Amino acid sequence: MTVFYISTRLLYLNANENWGRKTWHQTLRRQVETSAEFLSVYILCLRNGTLVSRYGKLMLAFAFSGLLHHFASGLAPWRESRAMSYFLLQGLGIMAEDGVQEVYRRCGGKPRWWSTTIGYIWMAAFQACTTSRWIVQNSELTRPGVDNLVPFSVLKSLGLGQL
Repeated sequence: MTVFYISTRLLYLNANENWGRKTWHQTLRRQVETSAEFLSVYILCLRNGTLVSRYGKLMLAFAFSGLLHHFASGLAPWRESRAMSYFLLQGLGIMAEDGVQEVYRRCGGKPRWWSTTIGYIWMAAFQACTTSRWIVQNSELTRPGVDNLVPFSVLKSLGLGQL
């Protein structure tokens, strides 16, 4: 599962593209962004256009997504769930990536073939480190033949086992 997930993610150069406008998670994006916007502007009174506002909304959106995924899965008890840590790490990854890109731009860096290559390597490594931990936990909590992580298994159809 993780290899398939990561290989599909290699289409994206960076974490912003991965979670931004180019993934199948668009059905959730508007709801978590709207909730994060409301909480940051009307409850926390963060001023729009600041870094604190931008990254506050980002982390709140991933926190809402983590909560949603935790409760939707119903697989792990709260203390054992890795959904929140997984989604919050995605936000931290975007923040780290933004920081590195900003330093590169301020040092006069221009997009080059090698910077694109580094982007792909970063994306693959980051997703491999963060996704595998969450997926492994979910796969350990499934009951064979009852719960499925994916709608069908290529391996099972080839007689090579069950995913």
